[in-house]
Amino acid sequence: MGRVFMITLEGSVYSCKHCHTHLALFEDIISKSFHCRHGKAYLFDKVVNISVGEKEDRMMMTGMHTVVDIFCVGCGSIVGWKYESAHEKTQKYKEGKFILERFKVLGPDGSNYMVSHEALVSQANHHDDDDEEEDIEEGDPVQPPRQAPQYPTETLAILGAIGSLRDEVHVISNRMHTLEEHMAHLLSQFPQPQLPQDD
Repeated sequence: MGRVFMITLEGSVYSCKHCHTHLALFEDIISKSFHCRHGKAYLFDKVVNISVGEKEDRMMMTGMHTVVDIFCVGCGSIVGWKYESAHEKTQKYKEGKFILERFKVLGPDGSNYMVSHEALVSQANHHDDDDEEEDIEEGDPVQPPRQAPQYPTETLAILGAIGSLRDEVHVISNRMHTLEEHMAHLLSQFPQPQLPQDD
C-alpha cells in the first residue's frame, strides 16, 4: 500500500475523533441544521483527507439521493457521506457537498459532541440499519422511508468497525496502565527481601 499524503488545514478545524486527522474548516460549513441517527450533522462545501465508498441510492427524509459514504484516511472510520446526486429539484444544492456527523468528529476547540438519549434509543430500535443515515433538516416534514434500507458492502462495514474498535483498544490500554501503577504501588508497601551475603 502506498503512503497516504494528508492535507493539514489551518484555522478552525474539524477533525476525526479517533485519530485527529484534519477533515474540514469551520468556514466551509453550509448548514448546521442537518440531523442523522447519531444526532447533529453539518453540511460542508469541502472535506479533505477522506476516501469514498461505493455509490448507492439511499432514501432519506428529504427524498431519494445517490450518495457515497466517506471514511477518514487516517484510521478508516466512517465520518459521514457525500451527495453525488439528488433526485428532487429542491435538493439539488446538496450535490457534490459533504455531511460530517458531529458525533464522529472533534470541533475546532477539541470538543466531542455527545449522542442524545433520543438518538441512542433510535439506534437501539434500528440496530440492523445503523449505517443508514437520515438527513432531516429543520423545517422538513419527517416521513417514514419509502423503501427498505440498503446495506453497505462487507468492505465498508469492516472499515466502519475499525474506527469503533479504536476506542475500545484505547480504553483497555488505559486500564492496563492503571493496573500496572496499582500493582507497583502495592509492591512498594512490602519490604524487599535481603539476599544473603557471603562472608
